[in-house]
Amino acid sequence: MASASRALPIVAAALVVASGCVWLGVWQLSRWSEKSIARAALQRSLAGAALSLGDSLPPDRALQGRVVELLGEFDGDWHVILTGRLRNEVPGVRLLTPFRVGSREILVDRGWIPTEDAASADPGEYAEPGLRRLRGFADSAPRHRALPLRRLERTDAMQVWQARQLDLDSIAAHRGTSMSRLLLTESADSLIPLPARDGPPLPDPGIHMSYAIQWFAFAAIVLTGSFFLAGLPRRAR
Repeated sequence: MASASRALPIVAAALVVASGCVWLGVWQLSRWSEKSIARAALQRSLAGAALSLGDSLPPDRALQGRVVELLGEFDGDWHVILTGRLRNEVPGVRLLTPFRVGSREILVDRGWIPTEDAASADPGEYAEPGLRRLRGFADSAPRHRALPLRRLERTDAMQVWQARQLDLDSIAAHRGTSMSRLLLTESADSLIPLPARDGPPLPDPGIHMSYAIQWFAFAAIVLTGSFFLAGLPRRAR
């Protein structure tokens, strides 16, 4: 039997490592809980009745986290392309266009377009001119480090900007109009094949549960291994 002086450091070190693994597992469980709550809240919002606003756009605080219906028109001469967007493992981009509602505008995520290079598209092919009623989910966009918008060469009449991440402040600065600081993700519409409207992405809590299980398993392995090592007889010299 190994001496207590040899076993104690092994078990103590294992307890420290296992405690860290358990802490990380508990943290992942808290993230799982947060995302589960956020997912349920978003699903309730999407299933609820839309806030019909007609041709006026109220302050952002009245829109955030709501499904809304607006009456206005797209500015077909100004677009933002978000690059590097995969959908079912197919490369593509997302097309964003300002939507005029009275004297204000809101940027609309119109959906996904497949492209081989996942970097470029011709918005003119997806024009939706004229007055129309738009339904979508209005919410603040994720905050990213401000990256410069790159203007793609199209025509003098049309401005097409390219970005890797969405930054509404940068877009509003280039736009130079009274623009909402919310993003309207257009609701799914099977009648319009492209851009593919798929609604706002739902938070996925599953990955956090997987990580939590892994961390708890690591803790169990470390503790089991430490007791096994502590019980090994000391090799004779």
